[in-house]
Amino acid sequence: MRGLRDQFKGDLTYLLFTRQPLARLRSLSEIDEFYEIVAANTCWLGPMVEADSRWMAQYLAARCNVTFAEPVVTQLITMTGGLPAF
Repeated sequence: MRGLRDQFKGDLTYLLFTRQPLARLRSLSEIDEFYEIVAANTCWLGPMVEADSRWMAQYLAARCNVTFAEPVVTQLITMTGGLPAF
């Protein structure tokens, strides 16, 4: 990965999605080079606020030409942890 990063610096992007910090998933001695590449550029995302979650659910429903009843939207937001696009 380091070779690719160095060869395509500025053109290559790594995206990593985890629920836990990398250090909690594996021993740092096992992932030291990988960790070095991604750790400095970590951005943690949290759930959306209620209004944004509802807007996103409505937006995605409209894109698919469907309508969700209010209880369904509430359940969707609850089940996805505030990220209804998931």
